[in-house]
Amino acid sequence: MAAIINYDPLGMFFTGNRDFIDQYYFEHFHLRKTYESLLQQKFRGIDAFTVTDDELRVLFLATETGIQLYGNGFNDEIIEMLYQRATQHIHYSNIRLSGRKDLVSRIMEKYQIAFQPEKDRIIYEITSVLPLKKKHLGKAVKSGTDDYEQLVNYSHAYSLEEWGEREGRGMDYVRNMVMQLIHEGNLIQYDTSHGIGCIAQVFNLEDDMPIIGSLYTPPDRRNKGYATMLVHALAKKLLESGFEKVGILSDASNPVTNRLFKQIGFRPIYEHLAVHCPKFN
Repeated sequence: MAAIINYDPLGMFFTGNRDFIDQYYFEHFHLRKTYESLLQQKFRGIDAFTVTDDELRVLFLATETGIQLYGNGFNDEIIEMLYQRATQHIHYSNIRLSGRKDLVSRIMEKYQIAFQPEKDRIIYEITSVLPLKKKHLGKAVKSGTDDYEQLVNYSHAYSLEEWGEREGRGMDYVRNMVMQLIHEGNLIQYDTSHGIGCIAQVFNLEDDMPIIGSLYTPPDRRNKGYATMLVHALAKKLLESGFEKVGILSDASNPVTNRLFKQIGFRPIYEHLAVHCPKFN
């Protein structure tokens, strides 16, 4: 029989689910980032609870930035208890809902909730890279200030292509972000004889679970294999440095990148969906 576990204060939600969150580290990447932001008081938490049924576990977290849903599986009873508990005392409107794709989709379908898709992602992991089918055309290196302006332009172009225009995420924001990434050593570029072929970021080095993301190749340098070579070199370097596995975030709607990740040796482990709901209840 399914049961609900409530948390007061809200911080106990992460304490009570820590082992579960750590067990599925890459799957809960976005949830962990939300927890860090809550600790830094970047926004306020609203509600948090867990629904369990034997080995099944579903996590619900609502903050000022949206609702997040994660779990290792669910059934109809869990879905019903989750939705009733979530909407019992709080009315949500113009809310961003994100998390495990099949869970989010099931709730949208069951309660006929209107929504607009925002991001459909696949999370991959790798423990050993496969050999490349072609010779490297350049070298993956940590970005430096010598290429600062070009890196800013690449990063800004990526932001526009990925998210469109966003308030507070203009060129000044990108400049500061790129400079910080350079100083932290988390911005990687693929140098070729024709200049920088593509760039990527590495997250979570401090947690020994590195994740590659924000992979971007300028339109005039695509279809040359640069992204494949950068990801291959970066994953290989991280694994050889002692990390047991490396994760990567991918756009589910991009068959080219998903194919290249599999060719390198990444395997899909999780599907993540983010939607916007004018009304959740």
